Amino acid sequence: MAIVICTPSEAEAVAVSTVHLRAMDENLLTHAQFPSPEGLGFFHAWLENNTLEHLRDDDKGVLVAKDEETGDVVSFVKWLVHRPGHDEAVEEEWPEVARKEYLDPYAALTERVRVKAVGEEAEYYREF
Repeated sequence: MAIVICTPSEAEAVAVSTVHLRAMDENLLTHAQFPSPEGLGFFHAWLENNTLEHLRDDDKGVLVAKDEETGDVVSFVKWLVHRPGHDEAVEEEWPEVARKEYLDPYAALTERVRVKAVGEEAEYYREF
């Protein structure tokens, strides 16, 4: 299979969120955070909106890998540029179908790990 790397269209945000959710299907934390079909449906829509933000916002980006023959999205990468003094902590409001008691601590943990791993500078360089 030949792969093409490109920026997705806004219409492909649904496909990106589907790939994202499928990749997380065996992750027990995902199912603890969104324990019902309605919860997973909410999460799918949340991931779609997140992909659209990554397409529209200057400090974010997204690329997809597409099967050249079929045009199907088979993978993706997203990124967010953290600029010192520009990041605002926004507490997410979760619906009843999501388990806030797992989502908020996980978000705080990943933020601490990001800061420890890459710091708070606008760019970083790691030498191995």
